[in-house]
Amino acid sequence: MDEVMEHLIHDLGIIPLVLLILTSLVYAGLMAKFLSLNFIKGEKPHHEHVEGGGLMKLGYIMMVSVLFLLMYLIFTSEETAEFIHAGMAEVSIIVGVLILLAYVVGLVKPRIAALSRLGTFFNDRMYLPFVNDYVLPKTGFFVSHIVNEYGNRGIDGFFNTKVVPGLFDRISKGIRTIQTGYLTNYVKIVLGLVMIFIIIASIGGMGL
Repeated sequence: MDEVMEHLIHDLGIIPLVLLILTSLVYAGLMAKFLSLNFIKGEKPHHEHVEGGGLMKLGYIMMVSVLFLLMYLIFTSEETAEFIHAGMAEVSIIVGVLILLAYVVGLVKPRIAALSRLGTFFNDRMYLPFVNDYVLPKTGFFVSHIVNEYGNRGIDGFFNTKVVPGLFDRISKGIRTIQTGYLTNYVKIVLGLVMIFIIIASIGGMGL
């Protein structure tokens, strides 16, 4: 990704690369803060739910094991040789070092007063109002519109106007066809018996 952003500098300027670096630094810092506060420097919980604790540990171990497996495959597979080459680029090395520093800082000092105030501002003044006043209503109205326009029509079409009525109509026509066919057969049988009776009667009359 770093190499791609480096090539895009000629077309879009340095802004995409800067945004990539800032996003990577913030993400690395948040991950380090999560690790530090939950497993290293965080307070011990007053009440522990011991159910499933071993399963969670097993899940974390498996996740880390998969990461090591992926690293091994990336460094040993021929298909991923281009990724190794891109990772050795100057920009990639600089971004990697910056991310490593941000992660180490987040581990050592997960709480920074100035950044905490900034996070509180974004959370209370920006993030939550944006989520409550824009994201959730827009999502709700979109879902209700989909349900109203397509869900109700689909249910109505399935049960009231097309699928189920059409199915019963076909079943009814099939039953009528069978009944009509049986009636035709009955008529043929009766006519055949009448003809046989007439023939026998005629032969008997001729004999008399």
